[in-house]
Amino acid sequence: MTGQGPRQAATAPRRPRRRSLPRRGTAHDNFPVVGLGASAGGLDAARRLLAALPLSTGMAFILIQHLDPTHVSMMVDLLAGHTPMKVQQAADGMPLEREHVYLIPPGAYLSIGSGALRLTEPWERHGARLPFDFFLRSLAEEHGEHAICVILPGTGGDGSLGLKAIKEKGGLVIVQDPGEAEYDGMPRSAIMTGAADLVLPVAKIPEILAKYGRQLVLNGGRKGQAPDDHAADRLAEFIDLLRTKTAHDFALYKPGTLMRRIERRMALAAVDDNGRYLDMLRQGSEELELLAKDLLINVTSFFRDPKAFELALGHLATTGANMLIQDMTREMSVDLLERAHIGRLGCVQGLQPYVVPFSFAYYRKFIYSFSTVGKKIEWMRANPLVCVEADEIVSRHEWQTVVIFGRYQELPDTPEFHRTRAVAHDLLAKTAMWWEPGYVKTLHKGEERRLEPIYFRISINEISGHQGLPAA
Repeated sequence: MTGQGPRQAATAPRRPRRRSLPRRGTAHDNFPVVGLGASAGGLDAARRLLAALPLSTGMAFILIQHLDPTHVSMMVDLLAGHTPMKVQQAADGMPLEREHVYLIPPGAYLSIGSGALRLTEPWERHGARLPFDFFLRSLAEEHGEHAICVILPGTGGDGSLGLKAIKEKGGLVIVQDPGEAEYDGMPRSAIMTGAADLVLPVAKIPEILAKYGRQLVLNGGRKGQAPDDHAADRLAEFIDLLRTKTAHDFALYKPGTLMRRIERRMALAAVDDNGRYLDMLRQGSEELELLAKDLLINVTSFFRDPKAFELALGHLATTGANMLIQDMTREMSVDLLERAHIGRLGCVQGLQPYVVPFSFAYYRKFIYSFSTVGKKIEWMRANPLVCVEADEIVSRHEWQTVVIFGRYQELPDTPEFHRTRAVAHDLLAKTAMWWEPGYVKTLHKGEERRLEPIYFRISINEISGHQGLPAA
């Protein structure tokens, strides 16, 4: 294909004068937006994907490629010849439009807000940056079920946190088959979250995007029609079928949430009639299990339902639990981490979680710890996305708890990490639970051996906390 329209010159990210923002999207302009994430080896996949897309998808595409912040990007020139859509480097305040491809500029973070693109400076001055995670969170918040995430080849695990936000908001998550990726770190990390809807060769992704986009448009059109008198009966049929054929009962889920997720699965199955979709499920196909999995909402959604939370608090009050629960500020959460040196570390392999107590020391946005080779180290090496919980309990009515989502980084005994290991050792040696790993021995199958310490740290991507206080 040949590019149409003038190409925007690739320049270093400059901060233009902010444009006036378009009004936040109404129903008719909330079109599908596809976020493409890639790192090493991802350019060729992006070319092939854009070249194979059918004309007039009605979507916007935003490519978040890991770029050298010290060099001018040539991505516009490299991609414009592979699609009839207009390809341009994103600028701050640029309105988001259909049939456009936007590229992240070097040395910037890109997000979406009120229908426009936003550029900000990365806050990490050193270490790994996660521009795709940053972008996906804003995409999920802005476009909800119209948000689509596509993970292309690359090293590391960028996108594995943000794709969960897409899934939680009812969007679609597609991962390129790691078997055909030269650099498979990003695809494999995404798959290990268990949140990927589809794992496909890159050649099949354009067709799925086009079909899914068309179904979203059809579903959106139906929302403006008069309510279906039989909708409640049809929803009850879905619930009864799931209760009978699977181990799940969704009768207490909110009807609106159930219908949105059912329509989402219908879009993936390219079925536009819920009667036909019911027939497909009754045939005992794999689709029934996929629908049940899609309906299993993350339990944190319960706490985002104000009515459910108020009901729970009311129950606590009537049962004598005279307590007030409050959010903690980031500063309060950090203070707790500095005081607490014992917590719980959670890691995941496939869909199986593993949670263990561990001792740690917090210092300058990192949690430092050490262990010996075993299940948790092996699992964190395979999937570096981890969760940490720490708490401080005074009584049943007075407590604080902090939850962290972060990334595991091993500190090997090499010159590059010598200083960081020394910092970790000195911090941990000050904790009450410290034991000198160099002097510890164990018996294994009758043989005495020394335990070799594995030092590591966890960078904090998200932190939140709650506290319970005695009610006045």
